[in-house]
Amino acid sequence: MNSLQLALRVLKVDRRTRTSAILTAVGVAVATGLVLLLATLPFATQNREQRALWQGENFYSHGSDGPVNLLFSSSKDYFDGKQIVRVDIAVAPGATPGSIQLPPGVPQLPGPGETVVSPALGRLLQASPAERLGDRFGKPVGALGEAGLRFPEQLVALTGHTPDAMPQRADKVAGFPSGKASADALLTLLSWVGIIVLLVPSLVLVASSARLTAARRERRLAAIRLAGAT
Repeated sequence: MNSLQLALRVLKVDRRTRTSAILTAVGVAVATGLVLLLATLPFATQNREQRALWQGENFYSHGSDGPVNLLFSSSKDYFDGKQIVRVDIAVAPGATPGSIQLPPGVPQLPGPGETVVSPALGRLLQASPAERLGDRFGKPVGALGEAGLRFPEQLVALTGHTPDAMPQRADKVAGFPSGKASADALLTLLSWVGIIVLLVPSLVLVASSARLTAARRERRLAAIRLAGAT
């Protein structure tokens, strides 16, 4: 009989040892799951921000080194306490819609007086009087896909205008904001702090549990060997 078989027999017979082993395993599993969750959280939020990068909430460029194809403005609107991300665009004079690359999740470029909205905003438009909400954005002509939303229930409106109707603060750019979103520095720091806070007590718990049960386990294994087990 090898050591593994002896350990399994002890666990099968001794209820206290079995309970201690199960609780230790559950504690380690829960701590490991939480550590993995905290470790992946910054990357998950980074991917979420990457999907919403085209919305330009943190876009502050007021010029373009290349050709100007698009007039772009991003702002926030509110309805019944809900935040709506509003992206106003217009094809620049001399440019064509075909020269503008569409971001993932954006099915088409809305023309003047048209809007492409997220599914959640589309449902809200249908449930609300036009004079309260719908007239702000124009005629819905399409729906944004999940690849272009920070989360499925995000309220976003991509509204088309003529160049003259765009806000004065509109950016003159070659296309929609693009690039690579960066992870939130504060969230990354908090994640590492959380990992340390969880990992250190878990290691102490495992070490203490092993030390407390080691003596009892050795006594029982010795008794089994004295009884003739090899």
